[in-house]
Amino acid sequence: MPSHVSAEHPAAQPPEPGTVESLISQAMRLRGEVDAVRRTTTAEPEDARLRWQRALCELAVHHLDDLGRRLGQLRDGPAAEPAGAAV
Repeated sequence: MPSHVSAEHPAAQPPEPGTVESLISQAMRLRGEVDAVRRTTTAEPEDARLRWQRALCELAVHHLDDLGRRLGQLRDGPAAEPAGAAV
């Protein structure tokens, strides 16, 4: 019996040309903006709010870097198998 998930959702279609590049550009732009906010925030030991804001900015930068790498993998497609690789 087929899965209920496959019955409800059609197969995913490849993204339109340029869509992934656009997402990569947006992620890079947003990362730059978050990084700019992070640089203006000094981590004062006595100011918990500023430390919290800086930590959130660092987390966002980390996730945006990861998103950029994943989108790059999507854009580049699957890695080619080396010649003579067993299937």
